[in-house]
Amino acid sequence: MSNEVETVFKKGKKQGSIYLANEYLKSNNQKLINQVLDIILNPQKDMSDPDTLEWLKFLIASGNHFQDFHKEGNCDRSVF
Repeated sequence: MSNEVETVFKKGKKQGSIYLANEYLKSNNQKLINQVLDIILNPQKDMSDPDTLEWLKFLIASGNHFQDFHKEGNCDRSVF
């Protein structure tokens, strides 16, 4: 695991998601996003794991609470 990926996970879900979004906007670092998603979406992990689901929600909402993101109309409600 690279230092950048470790930094994302050490920051936790909320701050790590914000960091990841900022890094992408700043440098278009798709590689970092892919590395983080490879860990979170590891096929050997149970997708119903609450930790995995929380990470995905924070990543989708760019570090905001998913409920707030959903309430503000920032997503297609038909999917949820």
